[in-house]
Amino acid sequence: MKPEIFLYRLALVVMLATSLTMAFRSSARAAGMQEAGGAGPSFPCEKATTSVEKLICSDRNLSALDLEYSRLYGQRLQESDKPEAEEIRSRAKSSLQTRDNCANDRVDAASLKASELECLASWYYGRIAELSEMPSPAPAEWSPRFVAAVEIYIRRNSGLWRMRDQKPVPEVYVRDPGADRFLKMSVEYGAAQPANLDRSVSFYVYRNVAGSLTYVGEYRNLQAGPRYFFNKDGRLAAVGRRFGTRLPNGDPYVESETVFYDAAGRETLRTLLAYEKGKITEPVKALSPPRLEKPSFNTFAAFFDARFKTANNPDPNQLGLCYLDLADGYGSFARILNIPAQPLDFYKNSIPPMNYSGLERSPASGVAQDLGTLDGKRVYSVNYPGDLHALLVERQAGRFLPVMYFSPFTKIDRLEIVKSGDRQVLGYSSRISGSGGQIDEWYFILDRGIPKSVKYRPAVEAELKKILPEHWDTRGGNFELRTLTFSSPVWKEEDARCCPTGGSVKVELGIKDSGFIVKSSRVEKSN
Repeated sequence: MKPEIFLYRLALVVMLATSLTMAFRSSARAAGMQEAGGAGPSFPCEKATTSVEKLICSDRNLSALDLEYSRLYGQRLQESDKPEAEEIRSRAKSSLQTRDNCANDRVDAASLKASELECLASWYYGRIAELSEMPSPAPAEWSPRFVAAVEIYIRRNSGLWRMRDQKPVPEVYVRDPGADRFLKMSVEYGAAQPANLDRSVSFYVYRNVAGSLTYVGEYRNLQAGPRYFFNKDGRLAAVGRRFGTRLPNGDPYVESETVFYDAAGRETLRTLLAYEKGKITEPVKALSPPRLEKPSFNTFAAFFDARFKTANNPDPNQLGLCYLDLADGYGSFARILNIPAQPLDFYKNSIPPMNYSGLERSPASGVAQDLGTLDGKRVYSVNYPGDLHALLVERQAGRFLPVMYFSPFTKIDRLEIVKSGDRQVLGYSSRISGSGGQIDEWYFILDRGIPKSVKYRPAVEAELKKILPEHWDTRGGNFELRTLTFSSPVWKEEDARCCPTGGSVKVELGIKDSGFIVKSSRVEKSN
């Protein structure tokens, strides 16, 4: 069916959907995500012309799914604001080709029909999930409908906007390099990641999918591997796999296989869909991998204990952190140093694995510069070609770990160890060109013998909120490391960038325990 005809028919459904909105909501919640049943489709079957339309009309389940999707589509358009409605329309239009690929007129229809029906059902399950609220009550078991739509329930950029904050955050496990165990990684934005990773095997564990289910995705060398589905009670419900290769003519060939199991572990359903250039086709036996076998575990607890019971969660407070602050437009990254301390010569001739491809490709033949000692620990800067610098702090006698890799935006304004009161501070700063005087600056102290990045701005900004009127601000400011003093002109709300009229402010800081504190502050009015 042409996209414009499909959308026109959906528009007609919208007129009917208004009076049915409340009834449909109640029935959809009551039904949860059970298989479709009842009347349909949303168009008259006597006028069906395309292969897809004829397939829908030939199957009771597909007919009901088509009607359910059409009603839900019209309902969501009415409920949504303009941006979300545009996204709904755009997704509906772009996904029609995927639906049409479920019919293949070039292959004997009799042998392929079961696969075509299964392909269409999966398409509808995914589209309905995109437009649905989270199931209420939460399901206790996986069904083919949930399995087909699992990506909608776990991807935060998929489905209704208002439901995205309810989607589960995965636990990520990556093999610990050189060890028969896994590292547990944080997936929070900006969180520190292990500096050295073995990506040969990794797992994404999603708990509370659709409120109560567990889903595990396995990856091998960053390629999708088996998928595991566990019910609310922890029992293994299904295993899936996606396999991809190329046909002799070079066209892409993909197989998707899923096997379901009952409470006794017996196989109850197996589906196998094959696609050539994205279009449903018959499996090519010469290319197909061996069929999926039942795993050795029957529960999520057994699966978890076998793989992740000894998983190590790298502790940055014990291992320290290294920051990557490169002038590449991507901001800074934090890395947990799960690598051993090395002699200085190691850094002159190599860059340790830091889980960042841009850094690992950099030339590694550097010149060391002695910056002195930080509370008794020797500090070096290693300067590599391409204006890349490593900042090293001694962790054991004669062995170092980096606290930072950086490349300045223009030139290095400061790279030194300064005595501030009874503490020593390692400071680096560089002006950012084209930013109106903004400075990229980093400061490190030793906290119980471990280098730690410290920032003065949180303490300063909290103090400015106390002493300045609302909507007055400093728009930058200057920090003098030797005296630990912040000073800046003050802009009133109506001031132009050139001309602050709010006087000036000065904040005197100190270092206590492992961070900056405010010792005193004052505001001086302009004359």
